[in-house]
Order: sequence, then structure tokens, then C-alpha cells
Amino acid sequence: SMITIVAEAGLNPQGNVRTACQMTEAAKRAGADIVKFQTYDVKKLLRPNDPSYGLLQQLSLKCSPGESSARQQ
Repeated sequence: SMITIVAEAGLNPQGNVRTACQMTEAAKRAGADIVKFQTYDVKKLLRPNDPSYGLLQQLSLKCSPGESSARQQ
């Protein structure tokens, strides 16, 4: 059976798409087949007055309007 190696990136890009791409390239060089990121819509998870709202908003990946945060290569 085939083994698939998954690199867990989580929230480590801290909202920076360039960092996410660099992490993906590093995982590829290390032999990973897949890189898993955590994505979410803060507006659907929390109310703006929640103490964690601002922090989670900063950590979410920023994309241009109409661009999906999950892009395949």
C-alpha cells in the first residue's frame, strides 16, 4: 500500500499567503505529499465583540476578492 506524508502547517503562516507558499515549498522539499492548513471565516465563528475576534482575524489568510484561500498547484 502507498503511504502519503502530510505536513501540518495549521495557522503558522499567520495570515501571510507568501509565508504559506514558502511553507508549502519547504514541505515539498522535505518529502511531504500534502500540506494541511487550517482555514476559517472569523465572521462565521465569532461576534466582533468577542475578545479573540481580532487575533483570529489577523491569523486568517488574506486573499484578493474572488480568490479562494485554498489554492491547488
